[in-house]
Amino acid sequence: MKKVYSLFFSLCLFCLLFIPINRVSFAQSGEPLNLDWVKADLTGVETIVKMIPMEGQDLSKLKMDLEGSWSIDDDNLGFGGHKIRFGKGFGYTSVYLDALTFNGKTAIYEISVHGANESPSMRKQIIETWTRSGGPAFREDENKLYSHGRFDTVFEAYCRAVASELGEMQAVDVPVDIKKAYEYLISPMKNSRVGMGICGLRGPVLEGKTSIDALVKAERMDLIENVLRGYNPGGRVFAAIALLRMEERGVKLAPEVKKTIEKVRALDVPITTCSGCIVKSGLKAKDVITTFVKK
Repeated sequence: MKKVYSLFFSLCLFCLLFIPINRVSFAQSGEPLNLDWVKADLTGVETIVKMIPMEGQDLSKLKMDLEGSWSIDDDNLGFGGHKIRFGKGFGYTSVYLDALTFNGKTAIYEISVHGANESPSMRKQIIETWTRSGGPAFREDENKLYSHGRFDTVFEAYCRAVASELGEMQAVDVPVDIKKAYEYLISPMKNSRVGMGICGLRGPVLEGKTSIDALVKAERMDLIENVLRGYNPGGRVFAAIALLRMEERGVKLAPEVKKTIEKVRALDVPITTCSGCIVKSGLKAKDVITTFVKK
């Protein structure tokens, strides 16, 4: 049995981990941009762009090359899947490479620059550097500049591996107002922390919690059942909890759904929970489900 790791910090010390401390705040206060920091940011852009194309990329070698100088998170998603994140802060920005791998091969990847919109001039320099370095077409939102890709053969093999155990996800029509919540809960690029409230001293409420609540409120059993068979380990646990709570209230679950819940319970995939400033990782799905169904 895997060891369960619990992190119990004092409120002030632990919750600092949830409060972003970033040099961006200096520029937002009206001070001029530090040119050395901007130069470091452009180096970061060049670095992340050179990590692609991902096809044939040996991420195990990349992990060894970057260990100690980059933050590296490797989440076991089960069924041969891993969600790996490489991240590093530079000046005002941080860059990330996120990848879903199946049996060691890259299925999905995303490279991103966070904090790129610190100022119009900085954004322009970052885009110019991205393009000059051979970067692919990109998208932007208020927080980041990013590009992603997918290798269908590998991804579809991963989907089949999951479906062979948990069953096929059903074709569904998803309303716009809950589309984001649904996609988050089934995403192979996520591994939700499980909890019933905030994570950290001042929040926010866990996205998995608000997302599953939205599906429950919409009374979309079909979507919740798909989440149960999805690719997000924390999302599957949220779905199992929601369905079992419904059953306790008298909702009849189909026999195949109950069987899938039992399969999710039995998965040997580490689950992380978060309640305020207490984070526990390496937990068994069966224990997390039992605990939160009762709450």
